[in-house]
Amino acid sequence: MLSIKTFFLRLILFTLPVVLITAFIFGLAIYSGEAMPLPMIINIQATSESPITYYPRPSGRRFQYKVMSINQRKPDIVAVGSSRVLQMRAELFNRDPGNFYNAGIGASMMREINGIIRAIDNESMPRIVLFQMDQYWFVPGAQSLSSGVLDMTQSEDSLLDIVPQTKSFWAEVIEDSIPLNQVLRRQDAVEFTPTLSLFTITRGGGYRPDGSIQNEKWQFDPVYIEDRIERVLKIVEDGRSMYIQSRVIDTEALQELQSILEYLHSKDIEVIGYMPPFSPTIYQELMDSGKYEYMPQLEPILTALFEQYGFTFFDFTNPARTGTQDRDTWDGTHPSEKANGLIYLHIAKQMPDLFDDYTDLAVLDDVLSRTENSFMVFPY
Repeated sequence: MLSIKTFFLRLILFTLPVVLITAFIFGLAIYSGEAMPLPMIINIQATSESPITYYPRPSGRRFQYKVMSINQRKPDIVAVGSSRVLQMRAELFNRDPGNFYNAGIGASMMREINGIIRAIDNESMPRIVLFQMDQYWFVPGAQSLSSGVLDMTQSEDSLLDIVPQTKSFWAEVIEDSIPLNQVLRRQDAVEFTPTLSLFTITRGGGYRPDGSIQNEKWQFDPVYIEDRIERVLKIVEDGRSMYIQSRVIDTEALQELQSILEYLHSKDIEVIGYMPPFSPTIYQELMDSGKYEYMPQLEPILTALFEQYGFTFFDFTNPARTGTQDRDTWDGTHPSEKANGLIYLHIAKQMPDLFDDYTDLAVLDDVLSRTENSFMVFPY
């Protein structure tokens, strides 16, 4: 008959390989960042001496990541909007960069903005919100395009998420034959800088600690930009994607915007709304086509709506208002670091009392005027 000691010894020897294999399977997925709990990732990004990028997947995790970052960091200034705000950097606020966070999320529309703002804890509410809005949000039927883009039903990260995320991690590693030593290095595939998530390890890019996006460098190639603008011109002509042709403005979109502004006003937050510029080539096509008549109508309507709550609105749709050139976008639609800097500089110059504590405008103006690469104003 086996003694109790022998029984447990054999049990340990039998289960040890299973435990070690399980620990390796989950441990590497967590170590890579792909299955790492979001509070841990946010803390690492906030405290690391070297900036670390991160790209959350699936899309619902981006919502959680942005909201939890705001709640943990408690910045004075938060930028919200679509992918067109994502190259607005903390370095623009050169007197206090730690007090800015970019909560923009690609493919966001009014629904997502409303969800992010209302998920912020009361004690973490910012002092100022920079509210970027896409022009096409105000076209009838456009808001329905956001359905299902982001899962906003889960505002908290759960340890149970580790299981499906680990499964996805290993499926991708095996399917794409990703070397484990590449995962262990945790380096951006392009910049070779510290990063978390399998996406950035294999492709590069991801969110900087300030919430802004670090795009892959190939997107900034002048030849690529010219090609993309040509493609977007065809999209404008056809009225596809975000270039929805319309002569009228959607009243339901205005009502949803009003509910957002009412909520922010109730929280005593200063809101600056704006629509970003297109490149000169794209803007000219939009105006000449005669199929986007809703756009010029937006400025007076949105200005009045923002002023109703004591807020300010800027319409930068015309790139001449900020001095944006074709080379300052990567597809005629998405502003570069410089273009986002020009947007902020214009706003801050109009509202110096609000932003003087955060930005030395003379220094920023000099930096933007001297930059040679619109996408490398603030190298990472």
